[in-house]
Amino acid sequence: MQDMDGRWLVGDSGYQLQPWIVTPVRNPVTEGEAAYNRAHIRTRGIIERIFGILKSRFRCLDRSGGALLYSPCKVCKVVVVCCILHNIAIRAGVRLGEQEAEAEGDSDSDEEEPNAPLGEVRPERGRDVRLNIIRNYFE
Repeated sequence: MQDMDGRWLVGDSGYQLQPWIVTPVRNPVTEGEAAYNRAHIRTRGIIERIFGILKSRFRCLDRSGGALLYSPCKVCKVVVVCCILHNIAIRAGVRLGEQEAEAEGDSDSDEEEPNAPLGEVRPERGRDVRLNIIRNYFE
């Protein structure tokens, strides 16, 4: 089973479960499922706060209107580079400016690349991946 070498994107229930994107369990029955959901909620909260900071500093992360403009692999690389640059800025004492913080709500976009094909949708494989995560880490 290929799941990006044990790495997954964490999505809310608005996303379709895929082998590479894990979502919460709807109506958890077992303690393992409930523990997975609690960890998922905590993780998403951290990610949301961090992404808010990154989006205010790097406008390229806040232009999609919710669409994935590139392949998942390329998006991961863009996010990693933004994180590295953010850490460099912190170490250099460069703070988020008022202009950057105020611009956070703007999403005017120039020309954007069309959505890259993401491959075949396989929610049943996503369920298998999520079940393995629950079994291996939460039961």
